[in-house]
Amino acid sequence: TLTAAEAFQKRTGNCVGFSNMMIALARRAGLKAHYQEVFRRPEWSNYEDDTVLLVKHVNVVIETRSMTWVVDVSGIKIHPTARRRLVEDSYAKSLYLNNIAVESLLINDLPTAYAYMRSAIVADPRATDPWVNLGVIYGRNGQLEDATLAFQRALQIDANEYSAMSNLYEVYVEQGDFVAAANLESRVERYRRNN
Repeated sequence: TLTAAEAFQKRTGNCVGFSNMMIALARRAGLKAHYQEVFRRPEWSNYEDDTVLLVKHVNVVIETRSMTWVVDVSGIKIHPTARRRLVEDSYAKSLYLNNIAVESLLINDLPTAYAYMRSAIVADPRATDPWVNLGVIYGRNGQLEDATLAFQRALQIDANEYSAMSNLYEVYVEQGDFVAAANLESRVERYRRNN
């Protein structure tokens, strides 16, 4: 949740904050730099009783004419064959805004969380995390129909977005729509058992 300048000044930050700083420094030095998403085995973090956070990871790829470096100070052990992809700046901005929104969500400041999540969606409408988290915000505000639409949008973008699927299943159950829940149940349960 830190800008490039804040990460530099505080000498700390999560992977997004650190990557923001490295991208800014590398580009200022005239180097070609990209954000890179690293696909790891899902890592979950419990936050109080009703919230589970999915931890994802980004780092930086810097290219010169003769060399390519991956810059990552997280200390996370990344398997050499782990799937990776270069992502656009708009996707990284969406992750940054998503993280700020989630901080507000965790303290139940739903208006602020909503504002940042909408900004994350505007930054990159094809990023699934903000859609999933928007659904969570709607659900906490009792707007179950809107939550359903947000989770369905995430699934339109990525049919295997299991966080959206799992949350949508829970909304269907809460709404008493057991037919719709049953259509998702086997995929959700299979994912939960394997995770």
